[in-house]
Amino acid sequence: MSIDGKWHIAINSPLGKQEATAHFESAGARLAGKVDAGGGRVNEILEGAVDGDRLTFKVPMSTMPITLAFDVQRDGDTLAGKATAGPFGKVKVSGHRL
Repeated sequence: MSIDGKWHIAINSPLGKQEATAHFESAGARLAGKVDAGGGRVNEILEGAVDGDRLTFKVPMSTMPITLAFDVQRDGDTLAGKATAGPFGKVKVSGHRL
């Protein structure tokens, strides 16, 4: 099953739970798409890669000058892993297909 499609993403940050919708598009080992954090904040996925069920990608934040670096594992229609959030360190990430 492809990762392509719309996914709900939850990030457990030091500022509380942050939620977003990711739109993933894969082509071989390349992952592209965008992340919609609501309120008109949509950011392109950068440096995206797919390796089996592992996804790695970066998303620049529009509300502060940091880039989140995601490393998540897909299990069917769910995602789990971590994101490195600049000075906030690593935070837990979860998600599910919409």
